[in-house]
Amino acid sequence: AAVTAAAGKQLVFPAGQYKITSAINITSGLSIIGEQTRTSILLGTANQNGFVIGDGTLTTRGATGDTSIRYLSFIVAPGVGTSTSGACISLNYVYDIIIDWCVFYGADGGVITRLFDAVNAIRATECVMVNCVATRMGGSLHTSLGTGMASDRNIDWRVDNCKAISCTGDNVYFGPFSEGNTINQLIAYQFPGYAIRINTSLWNFFINQPDIECQA
Repeated sequence: AAVTAAAGKQLVFPAGQYKITSAINITSGLSIIGEQTRTSILLGTANQNGFVIGDGTLTTRGATGDTSIRYLSFIVAPGVGTSTSGACISLNYVYDIIIDWCVFYGADGGVITRLFDAVNAIRATECVMVNCVATRMGGSLHTSLGTGMASDRNIDWRVDNCKAISCTGDNVYFGPFSEGNTINQLIAYQFPGYAIRINTSLWNFFINQPDIECQA
């Protein structure tokens, strides 16, 4: 209800913990902001999405432009089983989305990874993920399900000054029909897979000053 009422405005989450057991769908542009390190979104169900921006239609693609999510921490609620899907923030056919100063922590009790992706993007264009930290997640950013049409690709992303710690899957993954994306100063360590994986036949990827330390 708060997200709906805040369309075109700023929605502030005061310090505290907010438990959700199903996705919060965002279909109009707004700015969501928490109190840094003190506002937590608890995901209360395995395999769930947290915030979902867009619904895959052209209508919401235009309506959600310039949406931003800042200063939120996403964590797993106690007792939730291990997830094999779902993302804290899911982007579904959108553009001009900013994810800034967010923390994604997927462990239960500080040991076992419970949450899957920090951010999952489907046909997302000109989006920014900056100053974010993903710890014990499946991965920090995963793009997927683009198509051959230029308007449907995962294109012109910027991933700046982000950190991935002990993620079990690919830390940053750009899938088929991704193009023209930039990764600046990624820090990734204690992981068994790929720090950066680019799985596309397209071009124009820029990777600048990464700090990558694989798990032995």
